[in-house]
Amino acid sequence: MQNGDTLVGGLTFQEQVIVPWPDSSSLFYIFTAGIFTPYGFWYSVVDMSQNGGLGAVVQKNVQLTTYQASDCVAAVKHGNGRDWWVFFRRFDTVNDEYYRYLVSPTGISGPFIPKYWNHN
Repeated sequence: MQNGDTLVGGLTFQEQVIVPWPDSSSLFYIFTAGIFTPYGFWYSVVDMSQNGGLGAVVQKNVQLTTYQASDCVAAVKHGNGRDWWVFFRRFDTVNDEYYRYLVSPTGISGPFIPKYWNHN
């Protein structure tokens, strides 16, 4: 894919996820996590209407955090049926924090970090 090389992140295990840009038929986000250097959580934007329909990365390696990530990137559709939640886990043996980002037609919001998880 045009400009699709050198996406940041290890790109192994479950360190990336692709979600559609809500209310768009041609735009997609690629979220990547870095469990090895460079550390962090990034996104890139793909426009499938570019390059004769083959697509092109039109925005690349936008960093959301600088924390070391774990190989636990996931996405789930929001309850409103349009938006998406994207999750990644910070690699931290003390806090074990999960970061949540909201993907909506206006862009990416967050991170939202719960103060604690109820494991019962």
